[in-house]
Amino acid sequence: MIYARRILGLSDEAVKAVRGARTLRRIRLGTTVTLAMSVVTQALRQFAQVEPDVQIHIQCERSDALLALLDAGEIDVAFMMDQGRRPGRDFVESTALVWVGVAEFDKTSAQEVPLVFLTDGRDLRGYAFEALDRVGRTGFLAHLSPHPIGVRAFVLAGLAITVMPQTAVVPPLVNLGSALELPRLKDVALSLYHDPRKAGQDVKLFSRAIHDQLATEV
Repeated sequence: MIYARRILGLSDEAVKAVRGARTLRRIRLGTTVTLAMSVVTQALRQFAQVEPDVQIHIQCERSDALLALLDAGEIDVAFMMDQGRRPGRDFVESTALVWVGVAEFDKTSAQEVPLVFLTDGRDLRGYAFEALDRVGRTGFLAHLSPHPIGVRAFVLAGLAITVMPQTAVVPPLVNLGSALELPRLKDVALSLYHDPRKAGQDVKLFSRAIHDQLATEV
């Protein structure tokens, strides 16, 4: 029995040693829920093929909160809606905003377009209603949610549509703009920022993986 405990103890120590060796390198990523569930997922797969021993920590916040986390040293990389030129901005890439829903959305009753947005998502709401007004279409706020997962729940239920960057539209979400004959929306910019003090090779490779995913959508 004592021998068995010693073996188990040695095994635990070996596991801890291996884990410690494999997690010395890490990247703390800050991004939005929408991007984490789309572009970042594909970038993680690409990055892991090149650097499988780098541990990625993901923290999701609104775009306008991520730079503060970066400045405070709580994250190493921030991928989000562009927040303007500043030291550490690695790239900026333009992508179209699109009307997003599910294929099962009832298109016959969509002359008055039911919309769902974040409770404080004023910018995207503004873009949507401006575009609808431009072509004489009517939209209304069918639902609001304080969290992106709540917005997605209403969309997946087929109760409303929303607006998001085209590059973030992954199945089962679809672009319903053409099917509903909705007007074109403006483009937005996505950017990646890093802490200039920690811009090592791992960060550069991870940034390239994200940029590659954006480039495939253009």
